[in-house]
Amino acid sequence: LFAMAECITTSKCHDPADTQTEEGPTPKKAKIVRSDNTAGTNTENDSLSSNSETHTCESCIKSLPRASYTKKQWNKVYGGWICNNCLAEQRSLLRDAEKEAQRLDKQNRHEQKLIDQKGKADGTFDGIDAIRRCLICQVSKPRKEYSGKQWKRLFRECESCVTVRMESGEKKKRPVGQVQAELLQIVSRFCSRCGDTKAKSDFSPKQWKQPADGERMCKVCWRREENARYEHRSAIEQEEIRRENNPLLPMTKLCFTCHNFKSPEAFSSNQRKKLYGSCTECVVVVHDRRRQGILQVKKARVCSICHLEKAFEDYARGQFARIDRRCRICAAAYVKERDEHRLAEKEMEDKRRLCEERGKKSPLTKRCFGCKLFKDVDGYSGRQWNKIFATCRACFKKDERALDGVENGPEGFERGGENEYPIDEPC
Repeated sequence: LFAMAECITTSKCHDPADTQTEEGPTPKKAKIVRSDNTAGTNTENDSLSSNSETHTCESCIKSLPRASYTKKQWNKVYGGWICNNCLAEQRSLLRDAEKEAQRLDKQNRHEQKLIDQKGKADGTFDGIDAIRRCLICQVSKPRKEYSGKQWKRLFRECESCVTVRMESGEKKKRPVGQVQAELLQIVSRFCSRCGDTKAKSDFSPKQWKQPADGERMCKVCWRREENARYEHRSAIEQEEIRRENNPLLPMTKLCFTCHNFKSPEAFSSNQRKKLYGSCTECVVVVHDRRRQGILQVKKARVCSICHLEKAFEDYARGQFARIDRRCRICAAAYVKERDEHRLAEKEMEDKRRLCEERGKKSPLTKRCFGCKLFKDVDGYSGRQWNKIFATCRACFKKDERALDGVENGPEGFERGGENEYPIDEPC
């Protein structure tokens, strides 16, 4: 066959001797095929031997085959293998630790704002005997414990905390969500009812994911709460039946805290509408305990703009859990202010383009979101100049003086400077 193929391609016929020589190598070809088959069987044997080999997982201490490891873990030379199940468990712990770090950092910063607001109201935030809370050690310290720059900041650090941070080699403060080694061991949370710190198995999945410490309940407290609500509803039903049999009985309402029937006048208008409402006396007691720090229940939060404590219904979706939260009224005003800012910027851009068409020089300006004035590059920092809603240097100084308690005047800074331009005269 090989000779005939060559004869056809080359148009030359070979001798019989040549055909014998061409047919000669066929047994050798068979031998080559047999050698390939043997090689295949050898590779299969090698794969079977590798599958029979096992490595001991360093985490669960189990001897597992190749299929239970990743390629990187299996190829380790000096041991330290970790199976796929243990790797997945470590990743889940890492994600939980990151979320826990974010939650704790947000909660600490929120408490910092509330303590500063309380200090301003009490008069301990400013003055000779002023004290302010450190974000790291969470201790209120006097002015001499801070540097001049840290004393003006909202999330301030005392000199001792800054020294410890610099000695440890950290150039910047730890960002939100960065995980340290000790955070991987966080497996417990606070229960708002019993006041104890319990493990993850003592909470339901929904309660374990609750970010607010004042609203989280363990399984035992949740069951006790449900039983109390069931008894409360049963008592109300029995009272209604008794009132139907005797219509002359006065109208009463059951207090969920002291479990006593009282007249509706003993409840506030808000508590009177609730099924599990509390009387005014119990509400006062709860508020006193909350002020003293005995209870950590927080059903309402302070708006970062108007600084008023408002309920959950007063916030839009997603705003209630934010640190810089805004109530519905403040959020609507903020959106309106942003729209007006964009409109003013557009009007100035149109006037600047008209001046350039007339051949007049028009300086490049930007509108300040704080003082509502147009200023050139010298009136802004480099970072603020690139922002859409920029804040000028004068407004930043105004905020710093307001933080120090200095009177800023009715406007907070002088208007009509060299780098300020009225909106009607862009040229």
